[in-house]
Amino acid sequence: MKRAFINGLFKDAEHNAPIVQLLIENTNQAVHIWIGGCEAWALGMTLEKVKLERPLTHDLLINLIRSFQAKPMRVTIHSLKEGVFHAKLFITKLGLPQDEDREPTNLEIDCRASDAIIIAAKLNLPIYVSSEVILETAIPVEVQKKYTDEDRKFHDFLQSFNLEELKHHLEKDKENREAGEDPLNTDSEDDDTES
Repeated sequence: MKRAFINGLFKDAEHNAPIVQLLIENTNQAVHIWIGGCEAWALGMTLEKVKLERPLTHDLLINLIRSFQAKPMRVTIHSLKEGVFHAKLFITKLGLPQDEDREPTNLEIDCRASDAIIIAAKLNLPIYVSSEVILETAIPVEVQKKYTDEDRKFHDFLQSFNLEELKHHLEKDKENREAGEDPLNTDSEDDDTES
């Protein structure tokens, strides 16, 4: 296993998908992991240190772990199977104060690489990548593309993303579907005038 660091979020212009770039410590190599849009948004908000009023899914998970007297310790990205990165979250269960004789229990929780990376970013946990994953997927940093206009647009999108606006659009889409309107027809969106 080698230590890795989050270098940033980028956009794969060919597939229009977000990518997390992990730099491998003491090498000139990086591993790229394609993630979903929601996960990219959550990671982007975390990397930019944006504080939200209410806990999101990863915050909830961290709060649950802590409420059971456990502490996340590190994450590993250990394998790639059928194009999917597999990861583990390592947790130490400390026990309750009345269990002073009890030794801490170490747990390994199977998880998606994107979730592991987000939790690691939120808690500043170390990220490790297996030698097998590095051999199979890492590429030299020199041959990677520069920060493009698409990457800047994606970064700007993450910066300007408004959760309330998304909620408004989702509610409007739901109303349109319930009214039997085509949710993909945007010609009349937010147009309250009658024809």
